[in-house]
Amino acid sequence: MGIKAVGKYKLVITLERRIPYFDKLMGFAVFFPQSEKAVKKYGSKYGTASKYMIYNGPFVQKGWRPGPIFPGRWLRTSTTGTRRASS
Repeated sequence: MGIKAVGKYKLVITLERRIPYFDKLMGFAVFFPQSEKAVKKYGSKYGTASKYMIYNGPFVQKGWRPGPIFPGRWLRTSTTGTRRASS
């Protein structure tokens, strides 16, 4: 895989083989551009808590902590399945 910036607003990605869903992968947040200034400022803490991230738009992220997406929501009942935890 090769990545090359062509001009100020264009990125060219060359793959070793064709991946039909590659354009869909680019829609995931992990592939979004990052602020080099913020990454350097926060170093290894970047993205670990809301105070070590930057945002665009009118909203402010408060109280976020890393962890399971749905804590306690799903319980394993056997090695072959899951059941929804009662609310």
